Amino acid sequence: PPRAIPDRIMLNLTEQPATSAAFTWRTAVFVDSGVVQITEASPTPDLTVNARTVDASRTQFVSNLNAANYFSAVVDGLKPGTLYAYRVGYGMHVSEWAHFVTAYEEDETLSFIYFGDAQNDIKSLWSRAVRGAFQQMPKADFMLHAGDLVNKPNNDHEWGEWFEAGGWIYQMIPSIATPGNHEYWEDDEDNAFLSLNWRPTFTLPENGPEGDEEATYFIDYKNVRMISINSPGFLAYEEVAEAQVSWLEEVLKSNTQ
Repeated sequence: PPRAIPDRIMLNLTEQPATSAAFTWRTAVFVDSGVVQITEASPTPDLTVNARTVDASRTQFVSNLNAANYFSAVVDGLKPGTLYAYRVGYGMHVSEWAHFVTAYEEDETLSFIYFGDAQNDIKSLWSRAVRGAFQQMPKADFMLHAGDLVNKPNNDHEWGEWFEAGGWIYQMIPSIATPGNHEYWEDDEDNAFLSLNWRPTFTLPENGPEGDEEATYFIDYKNVRMISINSPGFLAYEEVAEAQVSWLEEVLKSNTQ
């Protein structure tokens, strides 16, 4: 269950990954405020002296297991290709300090880890995949989760397993994610809905079609345009899919990457 100390800490890429970063975390409902403290990393143990404090927005979320407060913040004005230290929380209830590197503007090299279908036996088995990938590529630019992160979209314990499997890796290597069909559920009239956990869990770009933000989006990272298409394959989703096609055509036409 959620506590005063932040958990499910997620570092996400933004539309401007060289100069900004996005942060999301969870606490118990009695914690009603949250901030990100961030500074350029250095050997000093007293990181708070020069740390900048950024307020986070709060969303109360009731899952199938419990209620929690989720906090989200985007920090702008960062330097490209720079090692930063940050922590999240409020008052005495804060996370440990973690490091990450912003994207380089001119470096043409690119490495990322691609994951598909964590989905089943997430804690017991998929944990080997994400941890083994980190051992192999500890300096990857980011991680890309290509759908079906969980099996049942609104089962909070599966999302808990997903975070336990990746642990602090999610705090240090930024992630982007796109929904798969297992991130969707249907009502009695075959209407399809995105997992209730999706938007509280991630802070992703909102440059997609209206109503499909943080699921359909694009990011320019170095010399590559990464495009997330939210296409669960349900017939009831046809109208949204048509909007995605028009959006995608414009995103591809305007691409200079």
